Amino acid sequence: SLANADGAVSIMSIHKSKGLEFPVVFLCGLARQFNQESLRAQVLCDKELGLGLSCVDTAKRIQYPSIAKNAIAAKMKAESISEELRVLYVAMTRAKDRLIMTYSSPRVRQEIEELSKRMSLCDRLLLTSTADCHGTWVLMTAVLHKNLGWNISFVQAPDEVTDEIEVSAEENNIPADQVQRISRALSFAYQYLPATVTPSKQTATQLKGRIKDTEVAENTDGKMHFRVWRKPAFAEGGMSAIEHGNAMHTVMQYIRFPNCGAIEDVRDEVARIQMQGYLTPEQAAAVKCEQILAFFQTELGREMTKAEQVLREFKFSVLVDDEDNLTADVDDRILLQGVVDSALITNEGIHIVDFKTDRVTEDSLEASVAKYRGQVEIYAKALSKIFGMPIKSAQLYFFNPGILVPIV
Repeated sequence: SLANADGAVSIMSIHKSKGLEFPVVFLCGLARQFNQESLRAQVLCDKELGLGLSCVDTAKRIQYPSIAKNAIAAKMKAESISEELRVLYVAMTRAKDRLIMTYSSPRVRQEIEELSKRMSLCDRLLLTSTADCHGTWVLMTAVLHKNLGWNISFVQAPDEVTDEIEVSAEENNIPADQVQRISRALSFAYQYLPATVTPSKQTATQLKGRIKDTEVAENTDGKMHFRVWRKPAFAEGGMSAIEHGNAMHTVMQYIRFPNCGAIEDVRDEVARIQMQGYLTPEQAAAVKCEQILAFFQTELGREMTKAEQVLREFKFSVLVDDEDNLTADVDDRILLQGVVDSALITNEGIHIVDFKTDRVTEDSLEASVAKYRGQVEIYAKALSKIFGMPIKSAQLYFFNPGILVPIV
């Protein structure tokens, strides 16, 4: 066969390579993330630990995993990680003389730097359990033992790929039927190629940093990000921009709109929200009550204080047509998800307002609006379809400097 010809390359999966050895082995695709979808199931089962269910607090309207579920998930993850380690061991031990492993990432230098810093701060064995791909383990080992034969080389992908192919094998050494088979395989073009790179599930936001946005973005394509470690209590400095934004959105989610006529009322509401456990004392102290009062003094804010139906942190999932022809199939639809900060439902239609804590100026306002315009337009399209009502307005409200910007 062609695989046995001189100078040929054998391409096979790791499982098929068991028991075989080669002088040089290329181990590719180390950046592929582990499949841990089974850990996110609603009910987890184990023959020794039994069933793992989620707990529901109807009073606080929250759901969280039980101790049994966490225990089963930890056991399943440990077993899955052990199997991934065994697979990696099989792959690495196929090489006799040289092993070349590839890890593809748009920010690989930053990832290696991040790993180096984390390895010097915490237990390395514990750190290995947080890996989400084979490449993380390999990079950790290479960084730790870089003086023992490990060599890390950075290869920049070309900006353009040409169609020129250098043929090094003599054609008469390859059987004619093999040449025909290779030619057919190399010239094949999948008819629906755009559909393979377009996610069937998309979110309206690009991970703005709020917890709600993270929930709806689960299992969607996104940029790789490292775990954000909790800031120690003794650390100096105030709250970050994301933490302040979370605090302001939490207040707007739980504040009682009719009780926002004066600054004292808003402060009382913030104190109540803190007492009910939705805000920490630090978050409550960081809330800008004057900015919240300024919103309720706008025409839309006053209408919301008197309205009978107002949506807050409304999470939606809706199937929409592929109007942009991303999948090259007119019958395809995309599952669209998002979280609408607030929406006023009236007999005439729907008024949407999305709160932003970005610090904007006269010069940066236009760029900030352009950044969020598509997101608000998606909210308008989704709510109109869900409620079967027209969108009367969709606006952005910037707490600083306190202005409403119409989008729709």
